[in-house]
Amino acid sequence: MSSLAGVETGTNYGEIAISEEDLSMAELTLERRCAPQPPSPISTLPVELVFEIFYLSLRWADAKGHHRKDTYPERTRLAITHVSQLWRATALRFPELWDEIYFRETTKNQFLDLALRNSQGRPLYLSIQGSKAAKGLSYILGWEGSVPSRVKGIYLRGKLSQCTQIRDLLLHLCRNLETFQMRLEAPIHSSRNTITLDELTNLREIELRGWATLSFPCIKSPFLTRLSIEPTLIPTKDCMKDLLNLLRTTSQLEYLRIEFGYLMLYVEPPLVEGADATISLPRLTTLRIASTSRPPLCTLLSALRLPPTIQSLKVRCTGRREFAAEKVMSALDIACNRHVPPPSSLHIQAPKVNNKHLSFREGIVFTAGGSAPSGVNTKPLHLEVTIKSPKLAGPRYPFDGPCDWLFSALSNAKVDQHPNLAFWRALASSPSLGKVMVWVRKDDVSFVQALRGNGETDAGEPNSLVHSQSAVGGFPALHNLRIRFFGSDAGWDITYARGLAAAFLETSRERKLDRLVFERCLSDLDEETSGILHSMSKNVEWSLKTISLLLIS
Repeated sequence: MSSLAGVETGTNYGEIAISEEDLSMAELTLERRCAPQPPSPISTLPVELVFEIFYLSLRWADAKGHHRKDTYPERTRLAITHVSQLWRATALRFPELWDEIYFRETTKNQFLDLALRNSQGRPLYLSIQGSKAAKGLSYILGWEGSVPSRVKGIYLRGKLSQCTQIRDLLLHLCRNLETFQMRLEAPIHSSRNTITLDELTNLREIELRGWATLSFPCIKSPFLTRLSIEPTLIPTKDCMKDLLNLLRTTSQLEYLRIEFGYLMLYVEPPLVEGADATISLPRLTTLRIASTSRPPLCTLLSALRLPPTIQSLKVRCTGRREFAAEKVMSALDIACNRHVPPPSSLHIQAPKVNNKHLSFREGIVFTAGGSAPSGVNTKPLHLEVTIKSPKLAGPRYPFDGPCDWLFSALSNAKVDQHPNLAFWRALASSPSLGKVMVWVRKDDVSFVQALRGNGETDAGEPNSLVHSQSAVGGFPALHNLRIRFFGSDAGWDITYARGLAAAFLETSRERKLDRLVFERCLSDLDEETSGILHSMSKNVEWSLKTISLLLIS
């Protein structure tokens, strides 16, 4: 009986011991929960950094000033204030988070009141979209007497009638506007219903998109730093005159983008020589000009005198009519040759459409780059000239006229095109060009003829490779030459290599190349040809074209 009692007693003691252990663990857990918890990682960030994160998430425009698609910053702003007490306090602490106000068809006045109060007197930037936005704009401009003077930027998006109504409202109230951006959903096709900005004399940035009118927008602000009109400005005589007159009064301009549209009856104004006819833009860093025809592009480009601080220059000319590419390059030479440091590298290729290269007879792209001018803290120049036309082919392709500025300081050139002899002779005159890569087709001997210099050659006969009476050769600084063969017939690559070596040796005056490379060759290099090439350069590479075979089992 005692033994049974002992078992029972032991069992009861065991149950009591387990209960005490559970109780101790529960008390320890409670103490840990009551102890101060370490802060979450985001709560350890400085308040200023949290503000920057919030600010970037609210922007409706990207770094270039263009609208981002499907963004609703007002929703993001309200969501931030409802996450935690810390986030709400941070959002209310910085008025910069509230100085961008958005007007949509569903925007309520309560939200406008909240934004105005929290902005605390900062300059305001208004984004307006929708047919009912003018009502909200009238409400906010009448909120306080100081609100209209605080508005510094307007971003409009809608139809012409809506934008005109809002513009009329702004002209009476907001005379201190510095930024005006308008994106029309339907292009303007008449000169009657247009928008004038002549009363906004403090504007610094103007961007007009969907502009296709016969008149130039009336702008009379001498403080402009950014001007963009696309697409498209119709180049009538009066329109071109107004554009050039405006540029003569905007010496602070840093960014210029103009896209010209198509006008059948365009009379190119004569280019008047002299200081009064030129336009100097000493602060310009970015220039974009696009046109569906050559005359307006050349008119504008020839009138400009670009500064040495220009960083990005893009010119694009397309159209169905035949025009000479040398006209565009000549206008570029006029704009750049006085102050802009010439580029050191040049790449010539065919334009792309849907990531596919067009035929070399349908267009040409010049891409050039250089170093920044000494003593100036700027980025190096990037130049891109695109010329597209189905009628570009001809004996003057790509141009006969010289482009002294473009070729004057080249150190390397890559030619993925098949230009004519006139182009090669212009390139061969470059005094510093040392590295050249060339695509070669069968019977295309223009590069070899230019290498000979001023000798008599026959562009139509392949045997001109082995005949020359040249006195002075082209490419005087050439030391690295890469030849890529383009074709499928064997044998002509050997003939071309021999003719190339003969032309070089006749004018090199015992000078040798540092490196000579032949790629995509279709024939094996024989010993005799190898010896001729090694007399031209000690380092000769001859690589055969790789042909992939599809094995069908």
